[in-house]
Amino acid sequence: MSFLYGERLSCGRLEFGGDEPRTPPHALPGDRPVWPPDRLVDILHVKIEVQLDVDAKKVRGTVTHTVAPLNDGTRFVAFDAVDMVVSGVTVGRREAAFDYDGARLTVDLGEGRKRGQELQVAIAYEASPRIGMYFIGPDEGTRRSRGRCGRSAGTRTRGTGCPASITRATSSPRTWW
Repeated sequence: MSFLYGERLSCGRLEFGGDEPRTPPHALPGDRPVWPPDRLVDILHVKIEVQLDVDAKKVRGTVTHTVAPLNDGTRFVAFDAVDMVVSGVTVGRREAAFDYDGARLTVDLGEGRKRGQELQVAIAYEASPRIGMYFIGPDEGTRRSRGRCGRSAGTRTRGTGCPASITRATSSPRTWW
């Protein structure tokens, strides 16, 4: 007998009562499970080169992901890239085809990719982040005459101002420039 949720008995088994719902106690009515996509590549390193325009509350730059396919023949890799203007993508310093729907950027790695083959995927972009990166203007009452920018290190949501891996199963080294 298989159970999704229920009361835990002293022996560790789950058991349902006759009228007990099959949803976890913290779920809202109508909630459905959401599973992360399969990991297609191993992200070895992320190099982030950005220019900040504090007055316009924008960030522009290039993010270079060093990736290695987990399987032979991996053709595409997807990145979260909410509300960005993607001006170009290169794979191994060559222009690459990409598809962008306003939330997800899918990059064509090309044919014949082997498992473990290191590739550099560079994404040139511009964005006005909604969350995760904050722009603070100058204050009239203090000596602060220039605006500032800050980033939430723990943000794991979309729209953070930088194209990022969809799967966050592993943490890869990052270099900010």
